[in-house]
Amino acid sequence: LSRHSLLTATKKRTRLNRFLRDSTERVMDFYREREGYHGCSLHDPLAMMAAIDKSFVGTKFVHVDIETEGKLTAGMSVADLRPFGRGMVGKPNARVALFVDPARFEEFLLERITDA
Repeated sequence: LSRHSLLTATKKRTRLNRFLRDSTERVMDFYREREGYHGCSLHDPLAMMAAIDKSFVGTKFVHVDIETEGKLTAGMSVADLRPFGRGMVGKPNARVALFVDPARFEEFLLERITDA
């Protein structure tokens, strides 16, 4: 969710819009300082929208495994998406979201959570 999209959608002065701006301010500041992004990621709302309407994301059925021994990746879910790696890993066992239309996601979300 970009800061610009949130500020545009919450221009109307209401308690709900003020809450949305106030409650996202710190996390958006964190993303700006650490990632250089003027906004924040919204993983849970995107997952819910994808569950409701699969067209929000582009997915691929791949093999996913949990890394248990790596120094840098211990406990991480790992999917090798390289085309030349096929056959060297297990059979596909998970549908993984790889693409999203951020403008469509923001519009859909903000229409539902703001007082326009």
